[in-house]
Amino acid sequence: MIKVAHAILGFSPQIGGAENQARLLVRNLCKEDIDVAVFTRRYGNDDITMDDSKIPVFRFWKASGFATKELSAVAISIALFRSRKQFDIFHVHQCNVLAFFVALVGSITKRPVVIKVANSGSKFDFSTLKERLFGGIMLKYILRSKAQFVALSEPIACALEVNGVSSDRITIIPNGVAISDPDRQSSISSSVGFVGRLEAVKRPSILIELAPNFPECQFHLFGDGALRLKLEEEVSSRGIENLTFYGEVFDLERIYDSVSFIVLPSLAEGMSNTLLESIVHGKACLVTDLPTNRATFRDSKSIVKYVDSDRASDWCAALSQLMDVPKKDIAYDRDQLIQYYNIGRVSSSYISLYKKLLV
Repeated sequence: MIKVAHAILGFSPQIGGAENQARLLVRNLCKEDIDVAVFTRRYGNDDITMDDSKIPVFRFWKASGFATKELSAVAISIALFRSRKQFDIFHVHQCNVLAFFVALVGSITKRPVVIKVANSGSKFDFSTLKERLFGGIMLKYILRSKAQFVALSEPIACALEVNGVSSDRITIIPNGVAISDPDRQSSISSSVGFVGRLEAVKRPSILIELAPNFPECQFHLFGDGALRLKLEEEVSSRGIENLTFYGEVFDLERIYDSVSFIVLPSLAEGMSNTLLESIVHGKACLVTDLPTNRATFRDSKSIVKYVDSDRASDWCAALSQLMDVPKKDIAYDRDQLIQYYNIGRVSSSYISLYKKLLV
């Protein structure tokens, strides 16, 4: 049995794209007889050692103040070093400061290291890492190590090669999704949703521009963030009555049962979990025209509409066009896409990679 230690700075019950993907993956790897454990930081004041599927989760000191990620990464990596004889492979779920320390431990212990690269464009993992204290030095070490990189999409793989990673060290494996019932229908026939952080990079303000132009539709914003108060004040001052803020909602079925369409106007994305969840639930999506978004939807033509513009009028026109797409065409695209993103297929791809590294 292959034994894999998964390292990530945040894990369930912490909510986020990387955290959710890590949990989904390790749960499915267990079903395939891969022995897994998760090494992460403490969550709040809790020292949770097991998640609800009985996966061992080891939590270590969560630093506060200066260089919090660096200090927490050191604590996790020391634990990995001490547990080295129990594992065949170290798997890091983002190319950040933790990846550097795990790569170092991997080199010392002669264990293969897998590093997932989740973002491209302005939020490319390498660029974000270089912004940290000594991040440039850390990145150089990672690149010189023998670590194997997992790119979520072709654009991310290309970005890795441009930054000096040879193609034989890159494997493309997308994020995965658990398959749900495609026949569930939204409770409102004309409803539009936004799911994500209320931050500038996600551009939730586009929804505020859309809402007055579609008075017959209800607009739902699921998520929280630094812009929430400002956005709520704008909605109130403009008298927009068909837009509601819900804050963070963890019940995905509640979210997708309440909307017919998803709008995600992000300025940068890796492989959006929200888009994958929308696909699974059969929701047509209006998204920014980004290489990673096009890679996510592959050759689909009905379930997605791309917008390459900052003008509200262009987003309004695109949403009108999306609303006219026949439901049967959306359903066809959905069925084609979930075959590729099914978490069972994704898990099998990781297992193949693990076996390759252990030969």
